[in-house]
Amino acid sequence: LGESRDAAEAHGDLALCYWREGSYDEARIHLGNALGLLGGEDSDLKAALLIRAGIIEERTQRLQEALRLYNQAAPLVERSEDHALKGSFHIEYGLVFRRLAAPENREDYLDRALMEYTAASFHFEQAGNMRYLARVENNLGYLFFTIGKFNDAYKHLDRARHLFLELKDMGAVAQADETRARTLLAENRLAEAERVVRYAVHVLERGDEQAVLAEALNTHGIALARLGNYLSARSLLQRAIEVAETAGDLEGAGRAKLSLIEELSDQTAAPQLVAIYDSSVDLLQHSQDPTTAKRLVSGAQRVIAALGAYEPAEQEPKETSWEGFSLKKETRKLEKAIIERALRDAGGSVTTASRLLGFRHHQSLISIINGRHPDLLKTRSAIRKRRRHLFSQPKRSKKKPAAPP
Repeated sequence: LGESRDAAEAHGDLALCYWREGSYDEARIHLGNALGLLGGEDSDLKAALLIRAGIIEERTQRLQEALRLYNQAAPLVERSEDHALKGSFHIEYGLVFRRLAAPENREDYLDRALMEYTAASFHFEQAGNMRYLARVENNLGYLFFTIGKFNDAYKHLDRARHLFLELKDMGAVAQADETRARTLLAENRLAEAERVVRYAVHVLERGDEQAVLAEALNTHGIALARLGNYLSARSLLQRAIEVAETAGDLEGAGRAKLSLIEELSDQTAAPQLVAIYDSSVDLLQHSQDPTTAKRLVSGAQRVIAALGAYEPAEQEPKETSWEGFSLKKETRKLEKAIIERALRDAGGSVTTASRLLGFRHHQSLISIINGRHPDLLKTRSAIRKRRRHLFSQPKRSKKKPAAPP
């Protein structure tokens, strides 16, 4: 048993090394081996390995799989007396809830994320771990950014940056700055966002976290594109794709390709957009991130619009004349694939899938499925009564008695 534990710990350490350099496939293999060696053992080591496995799945957008792993780790963490382990669990658990909140229209997930981050802060303070306490602040900054509370976002990002600077962790400072740049982009403060993320990229290029560098390159490319510097933006986005692919972060590469379509579709020829979109679909086909599904829908709409306005040059070679191509047929095929993906990500719920696809009412989606793709119609899930969440604006009290929580 002792040898199995030692071997499992060694596999876990190797996985951690691969994860830090962005080699997620290798990390996943070693974590699987480590958990296999432990079998049914309940221990802090197994909890730590499950948390690491969840981190890998979250980083590669497999959010439901990450949630499953964290749920499996939860009872082990509850029995543990290790504050650092508990803090690590709560910060990662909160991160998954935060990332699932908006695309699944689950406002209660924001509440859960906030509670998990609060628990993480408590345990990291008890453990005296300032580095991870700073990470919680960074994650809180990102949470408030996603719900449009920018002043709160900056407050937490300032705290994170201050703590990371005290620790002389410039890579973590750069990650906090990248989050700040995203927030500035959301406020349309383009020049400031570009300056901040340029510095972050400069720092991250000296480190070994390639997947993080790819995200920063992607953000920098978006900022430059919105400033009208299309040539530099294209170069940075293409580099983001290359860095992500080299690191084994295929979904990161796919997201960078979607950014290229979103930001540079007017500066890119229609056939090239088709090729970029096709390759992004290949890279993102296993993603469980509903936000990615929505971006794929938007990207498809841009590509279709570009094809509709495309006029091939007269001198274009005959072999690229699209002989036999049917826009209607290809559009239907693309539409079916996207709807099928949305239904899968929504767990078969037509109502949720319609939100992912951008419809105001689920009847629009039902009409399309019944009329063009009847084989895709799934059994609808039961309607869930919605609760108010912590970020809701207070409502006027009425004389009716309040419903129980």
